Amino acid sequence: METGRELKLQLKATTENSIVIEDETIKFDLNATTYNDLLSRKNSKCPLILILFVLPAEKTNWLAISDNELITRKCAYWYFPDQSEFLTANSATKRVSISKKNFICNDTLNQLFDNFS
Repeated sequence: METGRELKLQLKATTENSIVIEDETIKFDLNATTYNDLLSRKNSKCPLILILFVLPAEKTNWLAISDNELITRKCAYWYFPDQSEFLTANSATKRVSISKKNFICNDTLNQLFDNFS
């Protein structure tokens, strides 16, 4: 059914040994170009939202695939730049802070639609 609602998502994946956890925040070094893309679209009609998959350090534990299911191990978080954030002049990466409250669960897509579409 066509609802007229849409979300634009940028999907990224990293391993748990490539993030820093401080209190209730996950710190991740995002490509500077991707970061600036998120920022430049944050006030648009359909802003870009980052989805960060955090996978186990051991590659053999990332996925379980069968005829009935696809299981991605560990977790995922969403990130949307705060109004106080500005474009970066960095050429390589920009460290972003993602609240652990932005954990992706069954209701997340509905919440993102309500907030961003």
